[in-house]
Amino acid sequence: MIKRLLLSAVLVFFGLCACHKHVELTETPFQHFEDKKPIHLVIDTDMDKLLAKEEDQPYQDAQLILKKDKCTDEHFHLEARPRGVFRKANCAFPPLKIRFPDEVLEAGGFMDYPTLKLVTHCQEDPAYDQLILKEYLIFKLYNILTDNGFKTQLTKITYCDSYKRHENIERFGFLIEHPRELADRMNGRILGEKYGAPRNIHKPQYKIFTLFQYMIGNTDWGLSNRHNVKLIQPNTGDLKIPMPIPYDFDFCGLVDAPYAIPHHNHPIKDVKERYFQWRGGEEDFTDVFDLFKSKKEALLAVCENCEYITEKSKAEMLGYLESFFVLLDTPEAIVGK
Repeated sequence: MIKRLLLSAVLVFFGLCACHKHVELTETPFQHFEDKKPIHLVIDTDMDKLLAKEEDQPYQDAQLILKKDKCTDEHFHLEARPRGVFRKANCAFPPLKIRFPDEVLEAGGFMDYPTLKLVTHCQEDPAYDQLILKEYLIFKLYNILTDNGFKTQLTKITYCDSYKRHENIERFGFLIEHPRELADRMNGRILGEKYGAPRNIHKPQYKIFTLFQYMIGNTDWGLSNRHNVKLIQPNTGDLKIPMPIPYDFDFCGLVDAPYAIPHHNHPIKDVKERYFQWRGGEEDFTDVFDLFKSKKEALLAVCENCEYITEKSKAEMLGYLESFFVLLDTPEAIVGK
């Protein structure tokens, strides 16, 4: 009996709820948090230190609590730090990266994917929750079109200051799976920036990628500098050619963030203007146009069925997507630009 109580205490200390299902050794940290509905997280850390906006901020101690229904909360002793470039410099609340120490990974039976990105609300204005939800839904749109994309998990987050100097903040955010976890799911490896512009690229996936970016009105990406793109090269199959995987969509027209502007090299003046950034030479897009048309109802349903965005935000997203499908009826209006 005493041994059983001691074991239970150790498991709870390392974040394993006693009434939670047994954690398999093949589970990743992201899979542990993955759920069809939003999860509720509490992040307890030194908020003054987290929001200091210092250069090269190191990881700091934090406690992550996964709130559970009808079950003991799960506590994870981990580390967190601000990340990103633009949002870190321009947001009142920066996006975060959380890191699981080796002992927590080991205690949880988690595979070695130690970090997760957390996309946060940027500004105190509650309207920024809508921007977070829009960006989260864009990841889900890409998942409708291809399996070769990042998985995300919507979260309701309570931020607590360990020293009680600030009131709690409750906002939406979302987790993004570790890039290596995505690469392993694709049975491939991530190509680093040292490779420069890819000499070859997986054309079918590149066409989906490019038309998707056009659909959401996103020009904030680049292959050669890996700007908001991961290149993953499959290890098996006939075509061991890098595939582009998109992320970071806050500068796209479908989100329409107040701070978003097009790059000065692009012939557009507003992020809601679409610009087709295909760099693959002459190519027939008929098959990809047909794919998007076949997925129209499923894509619209992603936005239509989200209960957390306002009716105004929902109407904006649906209207913008509908305008894309109108353009699909005249392909020259897209590929001719």
